[in-house]
Amino acid sequence: MNANEMKRVAMLKVERLHENTAPAYSDKHWSRIFSDAEQRIFLTLTNPDSNKDKKGIEGDEQRKAELAPFIKHLSIGKGITLLTDYDADFTYKNSSVFKITSKDPDSENDIFAYFIEDRIILTGGITPIVKPITHDEYNVDIDNPYKKPHADKVWRIDNGVDSAGNKLISIVTYPDSTGATVAISKYTIVYLINPQGITVDEKTPSNVKNTMFPQIVHNKIVDEAVNIITASLEPEKYQITREEKNSSG
Repeated sequence: MNANEMKRVAMLKVERLHENTAPAYSDKHWSRIFSDAEQRIFLTLTNPDSNKDKKGIEGDEQRKAELAPFIKHLSIGKGITLLTDYDADFTYKNSSVFKITSKDPDSENDIFAYFIEDRIILTGGITPIVKPITHDEYNVDIDNPYKKPHADKVWRIDNGVDSAGNKLISIVTYPDSTGATVAISKYTIVYLINPQGITVDEKTPSNVKNTMFPQIVHNKIVDEAVNIITASLEPEKYQITREEKNSSG
């Protein structure tokens, strides 16, 4: 369904629920309702604590299919920049600092979650796992031969953000047999972007902005929009309906 079709389906559902009287909302108002509904569905699908099945993005294949348009990849040269002149009060041994864009390079949507997965290839084709740690953990474990980085594991440390809102991270590898830092050949991040919102416009269809969600999620967005309208028209009925849904298992 496109955005205008979603509006028509939602109006029919609201009329059935509320004695054939759908609110006379403007398209601008409908756009806000559907954008809110889209965001709620997105948060439910990505956050296992916000849905009764306790499933997040990696919950099952259906969940991955529903979120597929929001799953993106960044790599060195596309959204990830190696900073060769990074100036910091503290530098981690055998580390490289990267700047990661705060916007999706393709859509300019805000990035919702960065590290769904990160993959790294070191010199020589070595492919260690990337373990996120804190600054304090670095200080405790950097000299521990069983915990410090090696060919099977490197560390990622969050360095905050720069003045433009870009994320800064350090990847800590390890020294090779000559004492030189093992270099990073390739670094890729799998991340989630935020929904772009929905625009309804019956008068000028060229202004319509459809949801990024695939067709299998469209009815969920419509139903959530109907819930939002019901909450404003009959808050007590809406509360009872939500409680019954949450307790249904």
